[in-house]
Amino acid sequence: MVGGVLQQLGEYVQYHFDYEEGLLKKYDYPQFNSHHQEHQLLIGKLKVLQIKSSSHQAELTIGVMHFLRDWLQNHILVSDMAYATFLQEKGIS
Repeated sequence: MVGGVLQQLGEYVQYHFDYEEGLLKKYDYPQFNSHHQEHQLLIGKLKVLQIKSSSHQAELTIGVMHFLRDWLQNHILVSDMAYATFLQEKGIS
């Protein structure tokens, strides 16, 4: 069950990051490279969780919860909010 959720999350993350990075490139976001690196780290962590899921490691559930919490607290609420302000200043909402 967790494996399926992680699979769907991985597919959505790839779609979302591709769209987001395309928008940031289009408007020359000055922190694009560091934001892209954050995305790559998140994708890498998600892949590790997917591997753990496929090998049925017990700590996966706690690991998934920590991953999602950190993603929400750090990436979305901090990094993404920074580019949101940038895009709003460019007239993009």
